[in-house]
Amino acid sequence: MGFQLGLFSPNTESGLAITTAPERWHATWDDNLRLARLADETGIDFLLPVARWTDWGPGTDFHRSALDPLVWATGMLAHTSRLRVFSTVHTAFHHPVVAAKQLATADHVSKGPDRVEHRGGLARSRNTRCSASRCPTTTTRVTRSRRSGGTS
Repeated sequence: MGFQLGLFSPNTESGLAITTAPERWHATWDDNLRLARLADETGIDFLLPVARWTDWGPGTDFHRSALDPLVWATGMLAHTSRLRVFSTVHTAFHHPVVAAKQLATADHVSKGPDRVEHRGGLARSRNTRCSASRCPTTTTRVTRSRRSGGTS
């Protein structure tokens, strides 16, 4: 496959730039759609979203809003023709059967082989909405993801 050029975190407020600049990326659906079409037309190889459940605090509003990575990826695939699109599935919150069905639907929308990829995972330290007693261990999450066809 060789060297690949991609764009990271377009589905989140500010992308990967922790900044208060007013011209920062705002991650609206329309902006993402324009970005995906431009990337598809100019030869960018992939888009890779970030999955976030919470922001990083009021100082910069970094990742204040985030489009769901799986829904976002499916939309990007529907509006592009060759671009590969990744998605993250938090296996602690998505039942493997449901995630498999959602990813299969995204694959149908893509109308081509190898255009959608997913990664399973969850950074327990970043997820304040999940108590430690309810969050599966890394081993459990990886096992569930592999059973549903994903990778860790």
